[in-house]
Amino acid sequence: SCAPNATWFLADGTSANDGGPQLCIRALRAIAEGEALTIAYCDVHEHRRLRMRALHKSFLFRCLCPRCALPHDSPPKCMLPPPSATG
Repeated sequence: SCAPNATWFLADGTSANDGGPQLCIRALRAIAEGEALTIAYCDVHEHRRLRMRALHKSFLFRCLCPRCALPHDSPPKCMLPPPSATG
């Protein structure tokens, strides 16, 4: 989704099986019961045209998320920092 409600990361620590890193999911906003968890497959801060191009090139699909379905591009409504802010 280009307007994800969750993000993922690898956390150091031990898992029950092999002691390796754990895949963690963190909510970016309140998620209603029954609502699907969605994550970003691309840089959500890019313009829709660039997101669509990247998704098609990397994953061979056209995004049909609510944000991409809008007649005009809109800024992401999530709490992901822009890539330049993360280092």
